[in-house]
Amino acid sequence: MSVGILINKIRSNFKVNISFSKFYLNPNIKKTADLVLHNETITAKDLLIKLKDGEKGTPLFFIHPIGGNVSSYEFLVGNLEVPNPVYGIQSQGIFTDQKPLATVEEMASLYIEAIKSVQQEGPYFILGWSFGGLIAYEIASKLRQRGEEIQQ
Repeated sequence: MSVGILINKIRSNFKVNISFSKFYLNPNIKKTADLVLHNETITAKDLLIKLKDGEKGTPLFFIHPIGGNVSSYEFLVGNLEVPNPVYGIQSQGIFTDQKPLATVEEMASLYIEAIKSVQQEGPYFILGWSFGGLIAYEIASKLRQRGEEIQQ
């Protein structure tokens, strides 16, 4: 059974919202039960999935493609030989009852909140392919408008 199917079964059976990231970070039955019993509001930070631990350096942020999840980056990230931590940002609503965002601008604004929960100031490494590239471009534009530095 895939994680997405399991999360959907938990959501429908227990009528709770559990984010993929919280589920992923709590991979045993007791911790999952705690998530169900202490159901919390999903925040921008919950959209972040840590794809690779890093020893040092500026984090890399991979923005989801059109499907909304970051699983497409697993092979790439697994082969990256960088000391930086690597995060994926998944779409709001992909594994929860939250309504997906309607515009790239809305996504970029929310994803900036998620990024800032990990890294307060630039320079930022923001990556995406396909639709994720469009969102990454909008994030970079918004951050530049705020005077932040984006790595190229």
